[in-house]
Amino acid sequence: MAITKGSKQPKASSLDAEKQLRHLSSQIIAAQEIERKRISRELHDELGQALSLIKFKLRFIRKHLHENQTPLKQECEDTLEFIDQVIENVRRLSRDLSPTVLDDLGLTAAIRWLIHNLTIKEKNIHLISDIMNIDHFFPQDSYINIYRIIQEALTNIGEHAEAENVFISIKNQKNTILFSIEDDGIGFNVKKALKKITIERGLGLASMAERVQMLGGYFTILSKNGKGTRIQFSIPFNKKVHNESL
Repeated sequence: MAITKGSKQPKASSLDAEKQLRHLSSQIIAAQEIERKRISRELHDELGQALSLIKFKLRFIRKHLHENQTPLKQECEDTLEFIDQVIENVRRLSRDLSPTVLDDLGLTAAIRWLIHNLTIKEKNIHLISDIMNIDHFFPQDSYINIYRIIQEALTNIGEHAEAENVFISIKNQKNTILFSIEDDGIGFNVKKALKKITIERGLGLASMAERVQMLGGYFTILSKNGKGTRIQFSIPFNKKVHNESL
């Protein structure tokens, strides 16, 4: 089943309505990113600090236990290790919600970081990537949308695809950058997934398509039960802006 979305020219009678819907959709997505940053800060600052304080108090308790209180000492050690795991999970969630790696290292490095994380988390996946540096092709305000599209695609592979092999490529194709993410997993019915907006996967696919449209691009999903999935999207870039940024 293939689903394709792009920037085809609509009829004049529907142009204004479509423009308004896209504007509203872009505002919603922008508001979501603002909210994600807020939650990320709260996770990192408030929850992170609270967990660190709990660790400090536990160390204090462990230090003042008597020598014959071995079970309690061991319980403190186990709890401290558990808190360390929770702190690491909080940091990971914070990074996922608001990827500072985009600001620190740029878009291409952030994409490679996503790919690396998938190979660490899903050790049974054999991943091949062919990625060119695309930082100079797009303005920085478009980075987050491209990042989220790839993040959602890789998350779906890790959580749902049951794939053994994944191939990711990013190439310059005339005046567009072509992104391709393909896996040999179990596949799915794309039309049903897009209709079931109450399910996380459906929301993710719809959001990916919407983000590509916001960037003036073209989005395609090709998948079939038992036959894997291929996601492709192309985003145009301004040649003049690209040349000036070099």
